[in-house]
Amino acid sequence: MKKILTLLLCLVGLVFFGTGASAAPYLVYDSGGLQDSIAAAMTTLGFSFDVRNAANPVTAADLVPGTYEALVIGWSAGGFNMSGLNPAILTAGITGNKILTGHDADLHTARGVVAAATFMERAVLFAGAAAGPGILAFPVFSSTPFSYLPSAWGITAFDSLASENITQITADGVASGLYTGLSLADLSNWGESFHAGFTAWDPSFKSFEIGSPPDNTVVTIGTTVTPVHIPEPGTLLLLGAGLIGLVGLRRKFRK
Repeated sequence: MKKILTLLLCLVGLVFFGTGASAAPYLVYDSGGLQDSIAAAMTTLGFSFDVRNAANPVTAADLVPGTYEALVIGWSAGGFNMSGLNPAILTAGITGNKILTGHDADLHTARGVVAAATFMERAVLFAGAAAGPGILAFPVFSSTPFSYLPSAWGITAFDSLASENITQITADGVASGLYTGLSLADLSNWGESFHAGFTAWDPSFKSFEIGSPPDNTVVTIGTTVTPVHIPEPGTLLLLGAGLIGLVGLRRKFRK
C-alpha cells in the first residue's frame, strides 16, 4: 500500500509541475528592432534562455542536440537585423519540432495578454518537445515575414494586418497538442493578433490554424516530430481523488 501511495504522489507531482515552463535552457534570437520583446516574454513565462543577435550569431555548436531544447526567434515591426541567423546552420541543426506563426504572441505576452502568453508557452514547449533542437519563429513585419528561414523549408508568407479572428484549428493542429486548453476566441482579437499568413511550405509542414474569411489565412504551420502534452485539469483531479481514496482505505485497514 505504501508503494502505491508513493507512486500516486509521484504521478500527481509530474502532472502538476509538468504544466509549467521547462527548466532546461532555450536559445533566443533578439533582432533588436522596434517592438522587440522576445526576452521580456520568455522571462515573463519563466523560461531559462541565452540570447543571440546580429553581433552574436547562432552557431552550429548552439544547435548540437542536448545544448538547447529550441531556438525561439522574436517578432519585430521594423529596424530588425536577422543577419545572425545562417540558413545553412538552421537547415542542418534544427532536427526537432518546427512551429512558424503569424502571431506576434511575444509582444502581447510582454503586454500582459493572458491568452497570448498561454499560446506562447504552448508554442515554446512544442518547439522543445522532441529530442533534437526545435524552432519557434515569429514574423518580422515586412513583405517577406520569414525570409530569414532556410529556403529548403519552402516557406512563402505575406504580411497581414486585416484579419483578427481564428476560425479553425486543423486536425494537425489538434494532434500537435499545442492548442490544449485554448479556444478560437482565445487566439483572436488581441488588438492585432496576427501579422503574417502562409501560402506555401515544405510537405513536412502542416497548417495548424486558419484565420477569418474571406481570405482564410493560414496563420500557423508546424511539423510534429513529438507532440507536446499539456495534461487536462481533470487528470490531476482524478489522480487526487484516487490518492484520497487510498489514504482512506489504508486507515480503514489499520482500524
